[in-house]
Amino acid sequence: MKVKFDQPLQLDMDKKQTAQTTVTLLSQMLGACLLSCSFIIAKLGWVLAVFAFTFSVGYDLFVYNYLVKTSCYTQAQSYRQLTERALSKKLSVVLEISIIISYFSYLTAYIIISSSSITIFIKNVIGYDANKYIVKAILSTCIIFPLCLLKSLQQLSKIAAIAGIAIFTFSISIFVYFFIHVGSKTLCVTKDTQQPITYGLQAFPSVSPFMAFLYFIMYIPLLQGNFTLHNIIPPMVQELTGTPIMRQKIVSVSVVISALLAVLLYITIGILGASMFGKDIKDNILTAFAPCKWLWVDILSLIYAFVTIIAYPLVLYPIKVSITCLCKKDPYTQNGYRFQVLITAICLILNCALAMAFEAIVAICGLFSSLAGIVSYFIIPIWIVVKYPKIKQDNELINTTIADSVKSSTESSVYSEKLEVSTVQVDERVQEKVEVVISNGRKTGGIVAIIFFAFTCGVGVYMNGADVIKAFAT
Repeated sequence: MKVKFDQPLQLDMDKKQTAQTTVTLLSQMLGACLLSCSFIIAKLGWVLAVFAFTFSVGYDLFVYNYLVKTSCYTQAQSYRQLTERALSKKLSVVLEISIIISYFSYLTAYIIISSSSITIFIKNVIGYDANKYIVKAILSTCIIFPLCLLKSLQQLSKIAAIAGIAIFTFSISIFVYFFIHVGSKTLCVTKDTQQPITYGLQAFPSVSPFMAFLYFIMYIPLLQGNFTLHNIIPPMVQELTGTPIMRQKIVSVSVVISALLAVLLYITIGILGASMFGKDIKDNILTAFAPCKWLWVDILSLIYAFVTIIAYPLVLYPIKVSITCLCKKDPYTQNGYRFQVLITAICLILNCALAMAFEAIVAICGLFSSLAGIVSYFIIPIWIVVKYPKIKQDNELINTTIADSVKSSTESSVYSEKLEVSTVQVDERVQEKVEVVISNGRKTGGIVAIIFFAFTCGVGVYMNGADVIKAFAT
């Protein structure tokens, strides 16, 4: 059945979907990462940092273009399904394991951020110096664990929508504090030590050129996590309304807009934050504000704590389901639910233990991003780019339908129903075509890119691992 729309109504629907998709993708990229971008810029120097952020978002936009197209051709509902249909089933299992590992670091960071914010609020507002280990233990067992036991997370998802308000408020606050104190070049005088926190930002790190190069390399895998949309692109392409080509266009445009807005905000907030604190910058900028004892920042820290507490069960849920499915259990049965409770307890214990050992969120996230990101950020996306001509041909029937939809939408502005194609039909059409041969140049380029990013991940593991050990020792 075909439904006709007037051209103005069609354009309004496209604009509305593009705006909604852009906001969704932007909220996916922003969040707790905003708290650490100032530390990264201070450590790299603003010149190398801007180049690192630009390089990261440029690479992501390149591979996302192919992920969007491949999602449309394969009609995959998830990143794993996309990998299975485009590459191989075994590689999709490896991908899922790597995603679980990378998400583990984010869960640990949530506990560190929320507990630190609560501890600072209690100290600065109430005047009580709470034990940070006890705060983490109570937070994990009495608040986060019960939230993770909820079978329906719909209400938590609605509450988590305030994260956008917290991010917006935080960003505006950084702007306001920077311009209020930029004239005096002193952010504040600490209440306890009476030492001034002065402005300062270096263009390059104060280390040898070789170490500066290693610093640049080590943060590339970490920055990929700031812009990651790999998991949300496939379902987003399928859930929008309209012809396949229109859905592809909406997601492609939204990805570009959201990524550019995200990198602009990261660089701007990062430079302002790094400039305000100079040598006193912390890997969590809200922690760096603590010595100033400003009530507004303490309240903002508490709001961020609330947001990260709500985010924990939302991020953990797909991990629980994935592990349950990998263990050949049905996650939607009573036995499956009990197994998920066990997974929740194990993850929470490990996250809490890691958070108690050290609070270096940049080093922790950088280490896990380097360990797991080689698969999810680099190998799979790059190999999808390499095999894209063959993927396109193997889904020739869907590709033909997309071409027809372009003609239909151009001539008569018609939105057709989404096409469902059986595997048998696709195979019959593919057999009639001449097999596409991937050129040696394309393969060589992909292999060289994978080797380069494998090197960045190796450096990231070594450098961030050293920072983690150093933080543990202190």
